[in-house]
Amino acid sequence: MGKTARDIMNSPVITMFPEQNLMEAASTMVRERISTIVVVEHDGRVVGILTHTDFAARLRRLPFSQSEFVEVLSRLTSWRELVQVYMAARSIKIKDVMSHPVFHVATDTPVEDIARLFVRQNFHRAPVLENDRLVGIVSRHDFLKLLLDPSLEENAEQQS
Repeated sequence: MGKTARDIMNSPVITMFPEQNLMEAASTMVRERISTIVVVEHDGRVVGILTHTDFAARLRRLPFSQSEFVEVLSRLTSWRELVQVYMAARSIKIKDVMSHPVFHVATDTPVEDIARLFVRQNFHRAPVLENDRLVGIVSRHDFLKLLLDPSLEENAEQQS
């Protein structure tokens, strides 16, 4: 039997609400060492996704992505500019920056189908839902788990 989203997904998923601000999101990303937050309503329904690159799109001077950080350092940003960025991040809500609607997969979606969708649509991650409930998240990085699967060696030996 082939692998599915359930086999490679990460769980639990860090979530936040649309009305929270970007400073809360940035703090959560740094504290949890993640680059993605799934945005949910209070009933648990997935309504958006927020990634570190969404910050740069909305706050041009906010150094959340590596390229933006290097750009900020190269310009030797003044303290005043950093304070302005900080104030903007406190006033902007996640709902104003998040990507939506959200592409998602089911727990039983074959990894081959997920890989095809990621490549065709240039997706990097997808929430995993089971009965419309968030149970995990799959990213391109998670496909590396397949290479570490012990059953690959067994199948390779059988085919040689």
